[in-house]
Amino acid sequence: PQPPLCSRPSTFPSSSTPAKNNVLDITVGGSHPYNNINTPFVSVTICGASKCETIDNIILDTGSDGLRILSSALKGLQLKQETIQGDQLLGECSFFGSGYTWGGIYSAEVKLTPDKYPKSGHTLGSLPIQIIDQTFPDDISSYCGNRAIKDNKLNTASTLYGNGILGVGNRVADGGTYFACSNNGCSEKTTSVPLEKQVKNPVAMLKSDNNGVIVSLPANSNGNAKKTGKLTLGIGTQSNNKLEGEVFLPFLDQSSREFQIKIPGLPSITRGFLDSGTNFFGFNGGDMTKPSGSDFYCPAGTKNFLPTTWGGKDIDPPNVGQFSVACKNEGENNLIFDKLGGPSSRNNLITFGLPFFFGRDVFTAIGEKTPSCSVGYVAFREPVKLLTN
Repeated sequence: PQPPLCSRPSTFPSSSTPAKNNVLDITVGGSHPYNNINTPFVSVTICGASKCETIDNIILDTGSDGLRILSSALKGLQLKQETIQGDQLLGECSFFGSGYTWGGIYSAEVKLTPDKYPKSGHTLGSLPIQIIDQTFPDDISSYCGNRAIKDNKLNTASTLYGNGILGVGNRVADGGTYFACSNNGCSEKTTSVPLEKQVKNPVAMLKSDNNGVIVSLPANSNGNAKKTGKLTLGIGTQSNNKLEGEVFLPFLDQSSREFQIKIPGLPSITRGFLDSGTNFFGFNGGDMTKPSGSDFYCPAGTKNFLPTTWGGKDIDPPNVGQFSVACKNEGENNLIFDKLGGPSSRNNLITFGLPFFFGRDVFTAIGEKTPSCSVGYVAFREPVKLLTN
């Protein structure tokens, strides 16, 4: 087997912040204006000049880095535009499995913790974020679309299925595809954009609890009823975010955020990816069938899968990490379905989307903030523990 890039951290940073002021609510399902299945939402407060606005229905994404907000959701908030090469405006194409976002980079202060903790959760100074705006300042959608996995503009609430994306992945900056823009159009920055101007993972910029996050969701019974979970900031920094009793998943290389896995019944799959921003189990094989016109599998009965190797190690106890795929009937308008599966763009990869997060604590560590594991790591623990604290 290919050796992992790091081992499980044995020590963690200390924090002087009082315990348990580091938790955000996550909601899935229930009543919201974006009728998309298995989508986790949080609220984020953005401040510009002397005004702050709280923006709801922000998609929580552990598979990307940085905050991206629709221009239509800003509620009139005025933010400072980032420039490059003198007075040229800085823009970015950001790519996701479902499409891409285009817009300018702006500076804002971002608050992640609840209002009852007003002195915690703020970023250090201003933070570069992306404001999604297809007209900023030039429509280069064809250029972005040609590079995307799917040529799908995620530039409105109806196509994004939310008001923005909060990327809390494994890196401090997104390292995206940036452009210098003027009235004459936009040109791609072929040289690297200075780190201080790149879109940042807001968690990494916090004064404390800044080395990662834990997503905790209750076990699911499927349906439309709202499920409430927790996004806990920090790993091993407080009494409520300890790394213990987990399945540790080190990455196989510097860039992919993928770990080694072996799943009986899916012999072609050797790599896994944990991503709360994907709403299904994404994989190929297993004799799955997909109805014409549907994005998802519809097997004749429930298909159960039990990985025997996670992160290059046999698991003890051996029944950890089981997942299932079943048919979601087209007539059922469930906003939560923990057995949703669909095809992958790669035969050797399985994406463990949000259905896997139900009933578990899922850890996402930021590499630059984890001295013993500089590329970061992911991990999970079952059954979910943090919702009972």
